[in-house]
Amino acid sequence: MNLSRIHHDRNKRFLGDTFVVVATRGLSTLLEHVVRLFFVVLCLVTGASQAQPPTYTLRVETHTVERMSIVVMPFTADTTSQWAGELPQTLRDLVAADLDASGYFRLADPTPYIEDTTSLFLQLPNQPVRIIGSIEAGWSDMTANIGITQPPMPMPIHLREFRFPSDDLRPAVHRIAAWITKMLTGEDGAFTSRLVFAVRQDGFKNLWVMDWDGASPQALTDDSEIHMSPCWTPDGAELFFTSFLRGNADIYRYDLSTGRISVVVNGPGVDSAPVVSSDGKWVAYSASVDGNAEIFRMRPNGTKRTRLTVSWGIDTSPTWSPTGRELAFTSDRTGSPQIWRMDSDGGNVRRISYGGNYNDSPAWSPRGDLIAYVSRQGNFQICIMTPEGTGMEQLTYGPGANYDPAWSPDGVKIAFTSTRSGREAIWVMNWDGSNPRKLTSGLEAMAPQWGPAEVVQ
Repeated sequence: MNLSRIHHDRNKRFLGDTFVVVATRGLSTLLEHVVRLFFVVLCLVTGASQAQPPTYTLRVETHTVERMSIVVMPFTADTTSQWAGELPQTLRDLVAADLDASGYFRLADPTPYIEDTTSLFLQLPNQPVRIIGSIEAGWSDMTANIGITQPPMPMPIHLREFRFPSDDLRPAVHRIAAWITKMLTGEDGAFTSRLVFAVRQDGFKNLWVMDWDGASPQALTDDSEIHMSPCWTPDGAELFFTSFLRGNADIYRYDLSTGRISVVVNGPGVDSAPVVSSDGKWVAYSASVDGNAEIFRMRPNGTKRTRLTVSWGIDTSPTWSPTGRELAFTSDRTGSPQIWRMDSDGGNVRRISYGGNYNDSPAWSPRGDLIAYVSRQGNFQICIMTPEGTGMEQLTYGPGANYDPAWSPDGVKIAFTSTRSGREAIWVMNWDGSNPRKLTSGLEAMAPQWGPAEVVQ
């Protein structure tokens, strides 16, 4: 069933076997319940996907719909907080930076709202949502009371207390930004997520992780080996990756709580490009067991290995759909690398990319509506298209190559590798190509993969 398109194809959401369109900047709690009830009735009437309650998400447009305007006011310190110092200002600036980078909001200058806070001013039209904060600081920890106000109402419409160590602000900052975003848009954002990536050092490659905004980078492996193509499990507890630990390209898993590395696939040939399904039950990967790379799937423990593709060409770079029912992958079976799509059991194989003679590295959005990929447009550039292969758009331009696209868990941002600044580095941009930012410095970094985000209630 196709509902009428309210705004734009990119607002299209996948719901069971129906497509649902949501075109709004934010949903109040009451409106969320009304919309959810509407979709329940809709599915009961149409018979669509009654096995599970319907879900919906929204995409905040970044160039066809204006982002929500907010202002983060200066945070204050409680009068009894003798240890506060610069913490209120620091915390306020970090929260503002998170919100500004999120892709959901447009931050306004707080200065006019500081200078005139009279009741008359508060009642002027088009007032942005205001974020306020009060800090209670102790010797080793602090409490931040964060409020969201909507003029002309003087009292906060949402209020939340956050407790955290005074010397470890960033995790608290990300949680605060996630809560604000959840309250204003219904979205979880990517604030509490991390990226894993590979770093080239002295001819070897090691795995690193960092916060979603590029802060706190740290090495997971530090040895004279080649580790590459990392990906996360849905719970964020483990990584799968390709490594030459035993002299051959095999697939391993890394336990983030213990640092333990164990082999999963160590057969003959090259085993590479592992990717875990959204329910964590399957790992798709590429293997050249007979000298030709094909797509396989297996259980996370390495059992029930099944070959999904059979062709004379090279089949690699699989990516799961959010439902786990389908895979997209790269194949050169028609003469040049192109993006193909198939059911999770290997059936119903069809080509979906036709623009350009070299398309590779598909990445299926967590929202299900777009596939990002690499296309040779002079240099290698990041493009997007629908899973049907329509609506192709180029997102990156200019000098240097851009490749390895990876979606944020909320489907709003794309991380990628770029050589635009000289050597390989991790960059991030909004899903429409706007607001590109460099995340890594001083590292030859590549192949980012976005981990899950914590749901902040």
